[in-house]
Amino acid sequence: MSADNRLNFLNELTKVCIKGCDEIGVTSLEKFQTIEQLGFIQEDLQETISTEADEKPLPLLELLGKGIALRAEMASSEPVGSAKEFKQFQESKTHDNWKTELPGEVIYSLVPELRRFSKRVKPEHQIDYIQVYSQRGTLADLRLLQVFLKKLVVKGEDAVADAIAKAGLPAFGKQILTDLWATLVPDSRTFLAAYTIDIEATLNRILEKSGKKAGEKSNQIMKAVDTLLHNVLEEGATVGPESLPMLKLGLKYAPDAAYRRRIAETIVAVGEPALDCLEDLINAFERGGLARDHHFIPLLAKLGKESRDVADALARALEDRDVTVRLRAAFNIGLLGSPAATTMRALEDTADTDVDNKVREQATKTLTNLRIRFQLLNNVLANGDTENHLALNPNSLGIGSPTSSNNTFV
Repeated sequence: MSADNRLNFLNELTKVCIKGCDEIGVTSLEKFQTIEQLGFIQEDLQETISTEADEKPLPLLELLGKGIALRAEMASSEPVGSAKEFKQFQESKTHDNWKTELPGEVIYSLVPELRRFSKRVKPEHQIDYIQVYSQRGTLADLRLLQVFLKKLVVKGEDAVADAIAKAGLPAFGKQILTDLWATLVPDSRTFLAAYTIDIEATLNRILEKSGKKAGEKSNQIMKAVDTLLHNVLEEGATVGPESLPMLKLGLKYAPDAAYRRRIAETIVAVGEPALDCLEDLINAFERGGLARDHHFIPLLAKLGKESRDVADALARALEDRDVTVRLRAAFNIGLLGSPAATTMRALEDTADTDVDNKVREQATKTLTNLRIRFQLLNNVLANGDTENHLALNPNSLGIGSPTSSNNTFV
């Protein structure tokens, strides 16, 4: 049966059912008996026509049920457009979408307009809904977007607004960044939401809005860094490599040594991806004030263990006016890898000429241990045992720490 014949049959069947077989009968359906390929409704049609008038309603209902199934079978599942266009559409889809399967109770609790005259929802329940359904990837509902955006500008303490900034709005993805730019300032919930969605774009936007004056730019940068450190790190979260550009700017514009030190610790905690920040850390260490900040020394030794630049910076620190800087530099040079060999001349001078007795003793111990380590390395290489060159790792020899058996950074 062609599609046109099927539609004609279904239209006639609908008319019979609407007006009633008692009134108009089923005569109009008889012409479809002669059409071939009626499929699974052939027998039901024959039975409906042949049944006595007072018994027709029952087989007619059976025929109607089969007719509805026939109509559903005719529905096309082919995508609109060409196969190429459909494939491109599928490939362009991301996890950020506007379709959601949020339960009604979640929408009810998060949209105030839906509960104007009903019982108030506890903030704890709202926060739980936001966190749970953002993790499930089903929170990006258009009915929630405007509600969330309004909550960003709420003044004062608001735990629900904080949850929206950190988890609710980021669930919508990069599509909503343009909605956030209007109210973006470094010390705001808007910054937290935009930062979570796209760190690089947020940083660029902050720099654009900060103006060309150095004072304005440094003020905006430090507000952004302060918001990051306070709202992210204080909660036990970690900072990824994508935050390093902002933290590097924070090192440059930090108002005091304590703040600069806090940023440096955050950078070093990132690990290997932060190696590109070594130059900035060294600059902050050497140009942070009248004297070097000795708290930077173990951080540099930890991150730049195999860095020649770090070794040179620690060698220069042996001449600092602060005795604590000289002492810690002499100690941490012993924890460096192969670049420590370049500092031995500076250690010799310190061991011979430094005015402080503790510094001279520490330099002598570090120098002795380095000589032992590199002599062992030479012996290993001379014997051709390149697979077991323990001397490259000071900790493996038990001599990495010049003053104690447990090799901790001092």
